[in-house]
Amino acid sequence: MPNDTNLLFAMLALQLDFIKPDQLIQAANQWMLNKNQLVADIFVREGHLSQEDRDFIDLVVQKHAHRSGSLENSVTSVNKKLGASQIPDLDAVDASDFSHWATYFVNGNSKPADDSTISFQLWEGRKVSDQFRIVRNLAQGGLGKVSVANDASLEREVAVKEILPRNALNHDAQARFLAEARVTGALEHPGIVPIYALGDFADGRPFYVMRLIRGHSLEDAIRQFHASKLGRVEYIRQLRPLVRHLIDACNAVAYAHNRGVLHRDIKPNNIMLGKFGETLVVDWGLAKQLGSMNPDTLSSEAPIGNGSSNYQPTEFGSVIGTPGYMSPEQASGRLDLLGRQADVFSLGATLYCILIGHSPFKSDDRDETLRRIRSNEYLRPRNINPDVPIELDAIVAKALAHEPENRFDTALELAEDLERWMGGDPVHAYPEPIQRRIVRFTKQHQQYVISGLVLMTLVAAGLTFFNQSIRHERDIATDAQKRAEQSSRTATGIIEEFVKKIADDKWSQIPGMDEERLGMLDSACDRLTKEMELAPNDQELKQNSIMIFARAAKVNKTLGRLDRAAKIFDHIGPYLYQGKPLELSEDDIATRTDALAIFTTIVNATQGPMAALETNERNLELCLERFRRSQDTASQMGLVRALLERADLSLDVSDIPKAKVTLERAAEVQTRVFNDSFRKTSMHLIDLQSFQIALKLLLSHMFADEWDQALQWHATVALRLEALHVHHQLERDSKMYDCRIALSKEGILRHLGKLDATQKGIDHVIELSESLHASYSSASYERLVVEAMIEKGLQLVGTDLLQAQQVLAKTEVKLAKCSETSTANQMLPLEIQIANLELQIAQTSAGSILPMAAQERLDAAKVKLRAINPNSPWLR
Repeated sequence: MPNDTNLLFAMLALQLDFIKPDQLIQAANQWMLNKNQLVADIFVREGHLSQEDRDFIDLVVQKHAHRSGSLENSVTSVNKKLGASQIPDLDAVDASDFSHWATYFVNGNSKPADDSTISFQLWEGRKVSDQFRIVRNLAQGGLGKVSVANDASLEREVAVKEILPRNALNHDAQARFLAEARVTGALEHPGIVPIYALGDFADGRPFYVMRLIRGHSLEDAIRQFHASKLGRVEYIRQLRPLVRHLIDACNAVAYAHNRGVLHRDIKPNNIMLGKFGETLVVDWGLAKQLGSMNPDTLSSEAPIGNGSSNYQPTEFGSVIGTPGYMSPEQASGRLDLLGRQADVFSLGATLYCILIGHSPFKSDDRDETLRRIRSNEYLRPRNINPDVPIELDAIVAKALAHEPENRFDTALELAEDLERWMGGDPVHAYPEPIQRRIVRFTKQHQQYVISGLVLMTLVAAGLTFFNQSIRHERDIATDAQKRAEQSSRTATGIIEEFVKKIADDKWSQIPGMDEERLGMLDSACDRLTKEMELAPNDQELKQNSIMIFARAAKVNKTLGRLDRAAKIFDHIGPYLYQGKPLELSEDDIATRTDALAIFTTIVNATQGPMAALETNERNLELCLERFRRSQDTASQMGLVRALLERADLSLDVSDIPKAKVTLERAAEVQTRVFNDSFRKTSMHLIDLQSFQIALKLLLSHMFADEWDQALQWHATVALRLEALHVHHQLERDSKMYDCRIALSKEGILRHLGKLDATQKGIDHVIELSESLHASYSSASYERLVVEAMIEKGLQLVGTDLLQAQQVLAKTEVKLAKCSETSTANQMLPLEIQIANLELQIAQTSAGSILPMAAQERLDAAKVKLRAINPNSPWLR
């Protein structure tokens, strides 16, 4: 019989010292995955035996069977000589018995080298003293047992885990037990059971002492949760505490990963819940150092559990973990591929169990469970229970991705997404549609929505109240001026808070709110002007008003009200230039530089770059003074921002050498060591500035017609753009820069004559820019769409004249819409580009279209632009 052949071959190979015990166990587990294969083939395939050795042992098997009369007799004979118990007929039992036999055969036949007394003194350490007295048994597994003991020195109950006597001489069992104790003891985290002591009994058997967990497992809590039929509201309410426990477990596992340790057996039964909200990840018996290639040779040990009937035991060998919760790489026996994403997968399977009540790959048959894991075959939680939140369904899907690189990279990332769901914020695993974002905003910020309907009335009433209060105080008080100033500051504080809320980008997600925001801002700014008139000598009030006006101007600019934004700065413009930098306080400089940064962009859009250079000069002067006094992160970033503005303006006036020098200076400042506390909260701003420096260097090469260098810089910019995508705060900026970078690449390739490479991508750029404009209605995004369409037309000239004309017609329509929300300074470069496209089409038409009108249009646009910016690069 084939199984008798396997057994006899394995026993003789081990007895003749051709294979090692751990290799036998690995082969037995490989055989369990495919019971039709021969163990001899496995030994050869895994490199444990050469073909020559295998042929020799086959010959010995044949000779031994011939002399014994049959294979069965031969197996029994060898078995008796080795002193092992009778081997069962493997055809009559479950296949897993072969693994159990292999382990018992290896572990149960260790004999001393001679007839001397066996010594159990295998470890050095403290002997058990009167400090720990065992009170009662708690649980027992295949490797050891756990008891409750009394710690006499501290008068407390502790848990003592000891290795079972039958495993005392097994070196693998010893190593596993001691590794579990030392790994757990080295992981000092609130979510991991602390180890108090490690020692051995008088007979030499090791034990370790740990905290006694009073509570129950997450598995028990899940069973209780799903035992009741709950409505959706109650389901979500009772689900949240379980998710909170899982977040705590994720943090504990992330800590272990940070210390270089994998758990490899995460499941609900190995997460214990204390009576007072504690969450502890237990049973680190399968823990392994990240990157370790040491084999796992123990065959079976059930971790500490509650003995429930549906408990799934942990498996050892080539397939390590718990079926139903192990990762595909574990289920395939590829332990060399295990990384932290294997534990992330198990955490995702645990989340699935919380949501549904059982593991994602549940099956009564072990082999079927492993097959489902390896093929990633499971039902999504919402397909089973529609009450499961769609965000948690998406988190499960990402955590259970078949390929490790498609899962959450760390347990902390998984915990962060769960935290975001708990807090009602959008999760990274589920990109929400705009409709759902509006619904979420409405639910989370009802005060915004409600106030959006009645705020104008409340503002009017509130401001009237302040007017009456100020007049009343001025009439009845002896110190009218002082009271007016105090009241003004009070009103200013309220107005500042009000403007902050209006300036919040969340308002832009509510359809139709732009006009309401503009009206409310106008009212707030008018009121603030009156407050300043009431207290003209109050310097504190004036300084506090700077950022209020600046914030209001920024919102007006974003919403296309550049004229109003410029008028707002009339109130504070003179104040921004008062005083020499040396005479100003650091707070005053910081306030002015923030306002000047906004002011510069508005001046550039309305008056042109020459006027904006004057504003930037003042901003740069203040930033350098601030940087001279304190080279902290805030001053560094402020200086980099001002230098980036200077580079932008230099490019606008065609001073490319000046732009490059300025960008080199910005890069020098930007690479300084940033303050760690600032890095934790504002790394996205640091990455954004690093990207912007590279982008402007790319544009410098493009404006200088250095197209080969531009193509090289494009690769650098694209790489830095990847860093922006990880920051959820920069989602909108990342989308815009995606379009901008893709569009620049199209232009570079066109100038290099690589039209075949360009026409494949320009339609995608147009689609991206139109999607961006649809999501965030902004004049700048609308102009980006026009630029992309012009680029497409330029690519089509000379290859498809008819289609180029069609693109031109569509672009004209888009250009007309842009003119309604953009200034002449912003529109004239587009006018020049589209006139140039029209001229090229006319010149390529071989006389069928007269180029005269296009040339006149181009010349007229250049005349207008020259009046605003005589050094514009678009005049070349």
